[in-house]
Amino acid sequence: MEKKRHNEVFTILLAIVLAACLFGCGAKGVNAPKTADAYAGVEWKIAYDDFSNAGFKNISTKEMKDIGANSTLTEGSVESISVDGSSDYSAETEYDKDAEVIITYHALAEYKADIHVTFIGNFIFDKYDVDLLIDGEKMDTMKHGTGKDFQFVLPLGEHAVTFASTKDAGVKGETTLNVTSDLEAEYTISCKSDLVSVKEDYVDYKVELEEGQVKMTTSSEAFSGDNYKAVVEELEKMGFTNIKAEPLYDIVFGFTDDGELESITIDGKEGFKRGEIYSNAAEVVVNYHTLQENDPAVIDKKKKEEEERKAEEARIAEEERKAEEERKAEEAQPDKTSVDYSTNTEATVRNGNSGIYSYKNRGGSYEIFYIIDFDEGYVYYFCDGNGDDTCDRLKIDSGDLNDVLIITYHDGDDVWSEGLHFKWKNQPDHLVVQDNDGFEWDYYSTNLNDAMNKRDQKKIRDY
Repeated sequence: MEKKRHNEVFTILLAIVLAACLFGCGAKGVNAPKTADAYAGVEWKIAYDDFSNAGFKNISTKEMKDIGANSTLTEGSVESISVDGSSDYSAETEYDKDAEVIITYHALAEYKADIHVTFIGNFIFDKYDVDLLIDGEKMDTMKHGTGKDFQFVLPLGEHAVTFASTKDAGVKGETTLNVTSDLEAEYTISCKSDLVSVKEDYVDYKVELEEGQVKMTTSSEAFSGDNYKAVVEELEKMGFTNIKAEPLYDIVFGFTDDGELESITIDGKEGFKRGEIYSNAAEVVVNYHTLQENDPAVIDKKKKEEEERKAEEARIAEEERKAEEERKAEEAQPDKTSVDYSTNTEATVRNGNSGIYSYKNRGGSYEIFYIIDFDEGYVYYFCDGNGDDTCDRLKIDSGDLNDVLIITYHDGDDVWSEGLHFKWKNQPDHLVVQDNDGFEWDYYSTNLNDAMNKRDQKKIRDY
């Protein structure tokens, strides 16, 4: 009897052990679907589903935010997998269904974006507040006319930056911010009735420059009104090595400071923003204003004119004496031969005080004409070939072409005069017109009939 009871107890214990063994063996029996190497570069969701379908219950994921601007990695691709603490597992090994599975995958890197917004306020109308949204998500509200600084953490890629009226979301302005590194950016916004105006002032990426690169530390607008020497010095400090300062000889009356900056071009592009990156060898051209009298061409012209004047002084008296003798001889025996640019004959055309003369400027893409009519007492001025259909008519105030003939414009309260005369006395084929500022312009004789036909097609405008 005692022996029988002992056997029953043994049988029960054996059954318990067998049941525990069977239970334990049933808890194992889950195998990894593939090795970690087999999943390298595969989308993490595929690996997750494979392990889940294989029976694993304790699966988690971990992001590696390491996909930068120049990365060749694919977003969401598997970097590594560990099972029960080991990435060196095999598909034949059995694991408990609750064994920890960690899937690590690549994700977009995140960067810090410091954004400053300058909000230009209105005095009367359209004084509404503005919501700032990033990729459609509201980030903050800005009071009308009040600028603000923001700091966001944004993933790699392009993001929509929207400024929308708090009263009407349809009244908005939008720009795109391309995030490739930590950056600083500045926008200027202003409110209008139908939109929010957005101007990108700069985007300054915080990147390490490669050898030979230069990053702009300011915008071209910041140099406005500066002396070009200070601008060149600042550009040299930035690192540019190929800077050319080119003058514009355009200061006549002195309203602009000598040396004042006009423009900056880099590689042929005018204007730049803070944060832009260029080669330090890029051609930088700094244009600036200076006195017209400094122009080498003007200096050379004056020098040549002075040389001509001195060279001609010796023969002017002789030429005038000969011309006077010729005139007297012609008067004694007048030549009736006509010339094509005047109603005068060769004998009288030198007088420059009677009949009609015609002259034109021979240069440029169109022609400029002067018809001097002593018979009617008018001077006609018009252009042909530039689309202008008018002709100025001015009364002759005084003088003749061998001295100086004066005409005066009367345009409202504005009054100015011009002087016309032969380049050399008694030589009517070359006319000089001196404008109100003292500049001289050369004109040469042209066919009178042709000039008058063109004049007659114009609308006469009296001054």
